[in-house]
Amino acid sequence: MPPSTKPDRSAFPPAYFSPSMSRLFTDWIQIYEAQPALLWIVVGLGFVTGGLMAWYHRRSYSHRFREAKARRRELRARLEARKSPAGGASKSPSLRPAVEPVETAGLFRHAPGEVDPDRVTPDRVAFLMDVSRSLTPAQFSLSKAELLSGVDSLRHGTLYQVIFFSGPVWFAHQRLVSGGKRGEDVVIRDGDAEHRWKYAFGGHLYEGGDGAHPAGEWRVAGDETLYATRLDVEAVGKSDGTTWHLPLLTALHLEPAPSHVFFMTDGEIARQDEVIGEILDLVCERGNPVIHTTALMVPGASKSLHRLSTATGGRHALVVAGGHVLRDQDLVDYLEEKGISLE
Repeated sequence: MPPSTKPDRSAFPPAYFSPSMSRLFTDWIQIYEAQPALLWIVVGLGFVTGGLMAWYHRRSYSHRFREAKARRRELRARLEARKSPAGGASKSPSLRPAVEPVETAGLFRHAPGEVDPDRVTPDRVAFLMDVSRSLTPAQFSLSKAELLSGVDSLRHGTLYQVIFFSGPVWFAHQRLVSGGKRGEDVVIRDGDAEHRWKYAFGGHLYEGGDGAHPAGEWRVAGDETLYATRLDVEAVGKSDGTTWHLPLLTALHLEPAPSHVFFMTDGEIARQDEVIGEILDLVCERGNPVIHTTALMVPGASKSLHRLSTATGGRHALVVAGGHVLRDQDLVDYLEEKGISLE
């Protein structure tokens, strides 16, 4: 309709112009009569805005869907590639890590004879790996290789979880999709769900508030789950921060409680003796799981971590330059040279 053309009121039913007609409708009719072009502009902008909003939301969900499908295709392709040529029977996926091969020291594994192989109830094992930005490339490769070795050691049917931590904490199957640098909030994605870690006072607080921690479920060790976890370990990157109590709280609150926890960190934290005391109180409440700890080239962390392991019946190790692992008397002697006493 040309801008100068006036609307024909006779085209509308008489009821539209009764005293009970909507005031809003009346206003728009008046606007249209005075400035018909303006009304078409407003309607056009409304359609454009609605279209952009629909495109943005569709794009966001499409990206997540494509990401999930790509990861599923990759996992299936790698599993199919390991099928036997004859008969098509699936073999166990390769346990070889994608990181540079190094000789592992069993930092994420049970020591021989430590666990009764005839136990009817499977172990519940939680692996906690530090992925803070302070890790050097060599330390990061060593950590991944040790963790992959620990995952490799699981018997089928064992309940397990892998937990990554820096400032925030997340399970291995989840992804850090936003943040990761100092001063930034962190968003962790789990399928279509997202969890936020708020940066505050030099650290990160989980979206549930102070003292809150992520909730997760045990995974059951099998060919596909273990191989998927290996892909997750290989894919994880580094982020800012170092915390001890948050990953330990997350692991200890799994239901049912873990029987063994393996914890590795390359950093010290403020009031670490107090934090270990709080964790030991929780350990008693959660059935006294065994906690094994490793200090990755940070002798100053060994005293507190050694206390945690000793009190729970676990082992403590200190990795020094060159990847050498110190335990027992070698550890005591080395720390005494550094002026650190385990007493």
